[in-house]
Amino acid sequence: MVNLLHLSMTPGLKNLSVDETRAFMHENAAAIDDGVADAFRQLELGEDPRIVLSLLDTSKSVINRIALVKRVSRLAARVPESGKLVVLAATRPEWIDRNLRRLGDTAVCNFFVTRTGEVWLFICQNLGEDQEIGYAALHLVDAQAAKEFTALLENYLAGVVNGRPNVESLSIILEWFGSAILRFFLQFKVPERVVFIPHRSLHCLPLHAIFATSPTETVYLDMLIRRIGYSSSLADLFYGRGVAQKETPSPLEPRILAVLDVQATGLAWLRYERDHFELLEQLGMPVDVVTRTADLPTDKSSYVTINWSGHGRSDPSSWAGSYLTLGSGNVLARDISQTWTLSRRPLVTLAACETALDTSSSAVDEYCGLDFAFKLAGAAAVFATLWRVSDPLAALASVILAYWSFEHKVSPAEALVRFQQGLRNGTWQQWLLSDEQLAAIPRDQERVREILHERRQAYRRLPLDYFSAVQSWATFRCFGQA
Repeated sequence: MVNLLHLSMTPGLKNLSVDETRAFMHENAAAIDDGVADAFRQLELGEDPRIVLSLLDTSKSVINRIALVKRVSRLAARVPESGKLVVLAATRPEWIDRNLRRLGDTAVCNFFVTRTGEVWLFICQNLGEDQEIGYAALHLVDAQAAKEFTALLENYLAGVVNGRPNVESLSIILEWFGSAILRFFLQFKVPERVVFIPHRSLHCLPLHAIFATSPTETVYLDMLIRRIGYSSSLADLFYGRGVAQKETPSPLEPRILAVLDVQATGLAWLRYERDHFELLEQLGMPVDVVTRTADLPTDKSSYVTINWSGHGRSDPSSWAGSYLTLGSGNVLARDISQTWTLSRRPLVTLAACETALDTSSSAVDEYCGLDFAFKLAGAAAVFATLWRVSDPLAALASVILAYWSFEHKVSPAEALVRFQQGLRNGTWQQWLLSDEQLAAIPRDQERVREILHERRQAYRRLPLDYFSAVQSWATFRCFGQA
């Protein structure tokens, strides 16, 4: 473990760039992997679990931690001494306890996949103000099952590449994980909130959809826990929460940004989203509707919500390979993470295809998805998709998720849990406007009534179970503030 600690410190102490760090981590991937595996073995010998968790986090987030530190440094208008923040989690284990207590009743589930395909889950859980932080290591996939699990994951990923997840393989994996994780929480303590920190290709799994079965029922995670979110690392989860707070709040009124790629092919329902945001604008809401790259505002510091509807792609190991399309151009995750300043910590909905997708089988987890790019820019939370999203579902998410979070004063993660439960249970049509609500629209807004009525009828023509399959209700995940 001493060697692993040295490896985790080297990039920061030598002030390596992100690219240099990536090369360094690839060169030392085997040593890092073996070091973390050894750390799990040390648990049986009484090793401090906080040290193990720190090294686990270090093994998967050194590159992103450097990106985070560089971004925070720019917002703070100062350059910290190299190494101090980069190795924060690895050198100060008490930092974990202190920050976890601030998250309230939370369980952080940090996954690790070995080179041989074994999967460990390290859980650190807040048990209360007057109690110690609880730690547990679950061996989700052992050496004997590793080959079977790897084959299932590869089958699943092969389907996701083409936008169609292999539901059969996915279901086996979700129940495999869910049976162990749900049993642990039921026997130990069911938290109010869970934050998943995946590793490698596990980023591609909808871990929020894990479940367990009995002869009489199926129990999903969201039936026990009402707030489920994701993070790329402990450093991002704890330290990244204050990124945008270092920027002076905008003196402008809070606004909504709706970016709609009206030139995108195959998105017939996008017109309902455009109608929705343009209606809000007509009714006096502070909404900016953008349909061209050239019209994207330079100053984005006044936005409290951002909706982006169109196509996109996330490459887990390349900031330039992750992008959102708008018209004939692309907006790169690299530019979002480095140049956008979202100082009001907006809630971002990426109602586009594959905005959180990770099909990487890389030896090092260097997650560079679009959701993380927005998080670096200052977003409090990001709703992003794991695979191709259906047109009606994207339109529904654009209209509902941010509205629920603000109108009902619930966290983004809880809003998404309620959303996915309604989709899965077939109760989602209850969210549509009633006849009484339509009739209450003033007479001078007749066109508004017509548009809303047309949208409601379009959804009512869909069967109640239209979104009940896992590839629909589990499409979105909440990255960031849970």
